[in-house]
Amino acid sequence: PAWSQAAMSALETSLEKSRTDKKGVTLLVGGTTVALVVTEVFDGFVIGRSQQYDRIVVKLEKIDGVLG
Repeated sequence: PAWSQAAMSALETSLEKSRTDKKGVTLLVGGTTVALVVTEVFDGFVIGRSQQYDRIVVKLEKIDGVLG
């Protein structure tokens, strides 16, 4: 979606909190969910890991929402 600047800031704040607290978030991406712990937010991408995958990369502009 086309995020407003305020919404993008809230999204990035949630992702950064996951990174610093090492707590999981669930991303809503194109009608599916992706559970991960954020390890980095860089150059328009969120990079994380889960119990199942060592590395998960999602483009920020593809994220519809964040839970957690």
